[in-house]
Amino acid sequence: HRDLHSFPTRRSSDLDFAVEVTIHSIDKAAARPTGPRFGTLVHTILRDAPLAADREAITALAQVHGRLLGATLEEIDQAVHATEAALGHALIAKARSAARLHRELPIILKLETQKVLEGIIDLAFFDESTWQIIDFKTDADITANQVHYKRQLHWYAKAISTLNNAPVHAHLLSI
Repeated sequence: HRDLHSFPTRRSSDLDFAVEVTIHSIDKAAARPTGPRFGTLVHTILRDAPLAADREAITALAQVHGRLLGATLEEIDQAVHATEAALGHALIAKARSAARLHRELPIILKLETQKVLEGIIDLAFFDESTWQIIDFKTDADITANQVHYKRQLHWYAKAISTLNNAPVHAHLLSI
């Protein structure tokens, strides 16, 4: 879904920008599928499903996207569960009522080092006076990649803050 290597190699702690990153986790089935195809399937459903989608709408999207991706029936079924759980999370409830909301938001920001930051934010919304950005992760366990994921969110937050001149709060939603 994303190439983390496209982000600047400096550690997020070296950024001249501070952002709070909150990690949220949704319970997962122990033997749930993992891997790039499953992650792409869940992200694609989350991109296309209305934030208030019911199980029937989520299932219909999962079946279409699953066929296109060559997903197994188990992957499709588990993607429905993961998407339904994600859409039921309190962060998504806040997003549903936001005045400004962007899904799969492409960002490009020229950095001081003459490098360019490019990425796609899974979900961004303006809540009162703060931008909230959410990155969905489908890893079985995010522990091994948590430092990289936080760095990714720091760069996204820097871009959103710079482009909108507003504070940002970053969320990693492990689904």
